[in-house]
Amino acid sequence: MYVDTEQKFRHVSQLPHLHVLSRPSQRPLWCICALKGSSAHQVSHCSQQNHRNLLQKHFSSLSLLESSFKMSRIIVYSQDGFGGQSAEFNHDVRDKQEKGFNDPIASIKVIGKPWVAYYDKDFAGWMRMFEQGEYAMLEDRGRFSSFKMVTADLANPEIKLFEHSNYGGRSVTLFNESNFPGINFNDEASSHIVKGGVWVLYEHTNRRGAQLIAFPGDRIPSYGPYHFNDAISCVRPLLPMQ
Repeated sequence: MYVDTEQKFRHVSQLPHLHVLSRPSQRPLWCICALKGSSAHQVSHCSQQNHRNLLQKHFSSLSLLESSFKMSRIIVYSQDGFGGQSAEFNHDVRDKQEKGFNDPIASIKVIGKPWVAYYDKDFAGWMRMFEQGEYAMLEDRGRFSSFKMVTADLANPEIKLFEHSNYGGRSVTLFNESNFPGINFNDEASSHIVKGGVWVLYEHTNRRGAQLIAFPGDRIPSYGPYHFNDAISCVRPLLPMQ
């Protein structure tokens, strides 16, 4: 939003958040800018050149974000060591057979963003997290049927776990990777609330055993349907890519 310098400003703090700003003019203008997620508004006197620089920076950031999604992909192979038939996906896959890949999956490569692999189609059943890297052999060989790219915000991870179902009993709030025997909560969690980040919950300490993936905003009142009740021994948040 641009306003002529002669115009008076009042109640600036009540202006809505503004993202794309444009109005050609040769005269200096008052430029009121607010970034999404910010509670304060920045008011500055800027020229049309400053405005172009702002837009260039804004669209450059969008371009980088779009590129990261396009580059991110998962490649699945029918044999150990990346042999046999292969298929490459850069979007969520509800059913690999519908994409023409009927062979069991024996090895995986991940480029870019992490992916969650599910035993059943439609992102159901047991799940496992695959971050960027090469997995020449899989513990779950031949089990995966659907895949989902992790696109959630990984900043400010926070998860609260509860001793009982429906968020009852003792609780612990975590911000970093933790092994539960060290915090006196081993095999006790039965429900959780995720306030930020994407978390991997493990059956055993040191990132071992079955996994349960938790996303921002998740409120899981009971681990019963996941067969994970009183079974968690380790949790960790995914970290943003450097």
